[in-house]
Amino acid sequence: MARVKLLRVVTSLSAVVIPFLPLGYSGAIAQEYPGCYWTDPKTGNHISLEPLCERGRIDEAIKAIERNQNPLIANLRLSSDLREGWENIANIKGNITNRSSRPIKIGIPKLLIGKGNTILYTHLVRIDQTLQPGQSVGINESILKSWLGVSFMGGLEVKIEDWDSSD
Repeated sequence: MARVKLLRVVTSLSAVVIPFLPLGYSGAIAQEYPGCYWTDPKTGNHISLEPLCERGRIDEAIKAIERNQNPLIANLRLSSDLREGWENIANIKGNITNRSSRPIKIGIPKLLIGKGNTILYTHLVRIDQTLQPGQSVGINESILKSWLGVSFMGGLEVKIEDWDSSD
């Protein structure tokens, strides 16, 4: 008698639950491979979901990206000196900001002046200062325009390189 009641309950539950399952639902299966992945039902390909499954791995990826990116923002511009008698001088003005979350010791970085990937002139500037996160240091340097090797300064950019003095 108990078996008949149990059979009725199972049959009733099946009649209620089955209509609500999505089409093509094949039920739960044991995981075939270790790790965090999703199996595409159409192709059977396994797609890794590891970055979504482990927060520690996401943090590692963010740290790796930060290590490979320049943690300094160099907001520098090159302009002509318009004062009488100074026409052959170009000025490099602006600031360098620490955008990282750690202090950075800046020694004597190279200021690269160029257009695109072509470097026309390299200027060393002594800073010898540790910048705290978010802190900036001002740059105000002058060079001879003839050092650039161009008659027109339009389109020239100033970038920073080899700034780290912690080595």
